[in-house]
Amino acid sequence: MPSATHADDATKLDGRPASDYRLHCPGNLDRAGDLCYEVNPRPAASYTSALKACALDQRRLPSDGELALVFDHIGAPQDAQWVSGHWRESNSTFTAFLEENASRQIIPGGTDGFNAAFRCVTSAAN
Repeated sequence: MPSATHADDATKLDGRPASDYRLHCPGNLDRAGDLCYEVNPRPAASYTSALKACALDQRRLPSDGELALVFDHIGAPQDAQWVSGHWRESNSTFTAFLEENASRQIIPGGTDGFNAAFRCVTSAAN
């Protein structure tokens, strides 16, 4: 079978370099797998304010698994941060957070009201 020429390769890629098809993160977000995350947490806010802030930026609060992945990439203990998810119990709404102690143990939690730092995430795209 004949080998492809550079012109054939360019045609297959619609004239764009292969790097255009690699997953990347928008703006100043870092990447962990196929997840793009804000490097620095945002200041403490209520859960609903955090949800709204992420939505306004076309992002979302991370799941607990996604935030654990972010913590692993940051490589340092992290204070409590909001994760997506809430539940109702006895007429109260509880919201979920995750933190990581100095021993790098992930600690999930829930509360019926306080302010916590947060990061917004989005999916990597090409």
